[in-house]
Amino acid sequence: MQILSQLEGYRLRKFAVISILLVFTVLTFTEVAHTHPGLTSGGSSDAAHCSLCIAAHNTAATTHTSAPVISFASSLLLAIISSQPHSRLVVAALFIRPPPAGL
Repeated sequence: MQILSQLEGYRLRKFAVISILLVFTVLTFTEVAHTHPGLTSGGSSDAAHCSLCIAAHNTAATTHTSAPVISFASSLLLAIISSQPHSRLVVAALFIRPPPAGL
């Protein structure tokens, strides 16, 4: 029973894809091949009210943008010299490590 429902879903999907492709193809050819028989060079015609012609000949609105203004601010950088940490270990100046035993 489940295999039969999967087969029906496949057929339905295949039918939907073929139908959409057919509608797309027909609309594409209609848009390209449509004409207006009463078209005159200077007068108003059906092309002025045709949504396909308006969409085909309409240009996108252009906007002007300006480059961002880059501002440089001067700043004073101070080099801070850090003092070296001193060892707090107190070692007697007269203490010497004994030599190694092998020499």
